[in-house]
Amino acid sequence: MNQTDSEEAIKTLIESRAQAVRDKDVERLMAQVDPSAISFDVVGPLRFAGADAARRRAQEWFASFAGPIEIEIRDLHIEVAANIGYCHSLTRIGGTLAVGMKVDMWVRSTVCLVKRDEQWAIVHQHTSVPFEVKTGRAALDLKP
Repeated sequence: MNQTDSEEAIKTLIESRAQAVRDKDVERLMAQVDPSAISFDVVGPLRFAGADAARRRAQEWFASFAGPIEIEIRDLHIEVAANIGYCHSLTRIGGTLAVGMKVDMWVRSTVCLVKRDEQWAIVHQHTSVPFEVKTGRAALDLKP
């Protein structure tokens, strides 16, 4: 697999994960997550260790929405070197929470991958929101 093929494979993986979020399909979302993956999410705790913890978090997240989850990935940038890859993007999340509140926010997303047996696996995921230094509150109204 050459670099262009690897970049395309990672792009396809990211697009598949976005569709899995839209469909609330935990199994498809987790399909390429390595068992030892570490995830940093916008909610506590500080980290989720292992694919099982990431799976439980995804199940909770999906259940927190009353209906579909909207997701838009913008400015996806992919870098690949041999069997290591990473990508980052701005990601919009929207929808209505089970408590009735509407959500429409942009987050920053980074995914780190390793290639084993010609397959890419996610070993680290990081999602964050910026915050206002003066107030300490999340800046959920920022847009690209």
